[in-house]
Amino acid sequence: MFGRIAVTAVTAAVTSSCVPSNVPEPVVAPSTPPDLGRAAFVQELISAQPTARTRLFDDYTGGSYHVEKLDLLEGVREIRRRDHVIALAVFGPSSILWTYHVVVVLEDGDGYRLNTLTMPHARITSKGTRLISMAEYKRARRRLTSLPTMVSGPPTFDSVGGPKDSELELEWRYSFLLADWSAGSERLWHARYVPEPELESIATLLNGLLEDTKTTYPRTGIERFGAP
Repeated sequence: MFGRIAVTAVTAAVTSSCVPSNVPEPVVAPSTPPDLGRAAFVQELISAQPTARTRLFDDYTGGSYHVEKLDLLEGVREIRRRDHVIALAVFGPSSILWTYHVVVVLEDGDGYRLNTLTMPHARITSKGTRLISMAEYKRARRRLTSLPTMVSGPPTFDSVGGPKDSELELEWRYSFLLADWSAGSERLWHARYVPEPELESIATLLNGLLEDTKTTYPRTGIERFGAP
């Protein structure tokens, strides 16, 4: 179990008579805002352990990345060969506070490593990791893509469906995206527009993949997928 490293600054109290008059005022370097854009978020996802940025991603901070399924897919495409990414799954927005659950599968020795990250509206609340076999991943992918709510190919307004007179953006019309590169080329699947209770079949299968996940951030345990 990894704990958070805390660095405590200790300031000594001195009187003005103790400070020589020829000592210059300390120079304080200007603080540089951390990079919290999409590339940084993708690296956060690739990293099984929390990083210095984990607690800084925040919807109330200017420039901080917020998940959108197709946009995150673009970010993962940029690094997938370098970081040996096999698959990306994004579930959300759903439930309370428009929660996103993100899973990335990476090559790791003779098997795969699964990293998971949960981000409701406003910040990352949990991260976890586990090793899975190729057979386990392929079985889960086959079950997911066989569900009646799933459609092959990239999401579009026509493939997703939903109320035709609604101004609802595409991101909010479907709640699940799966990208797979295990065979080299990219394959995509997405969920159709369905009432949230019908997403339970997807959530159940994803939760099966999260069994035995080791929580890396915070200590309270990994959050599970769910639709109310």
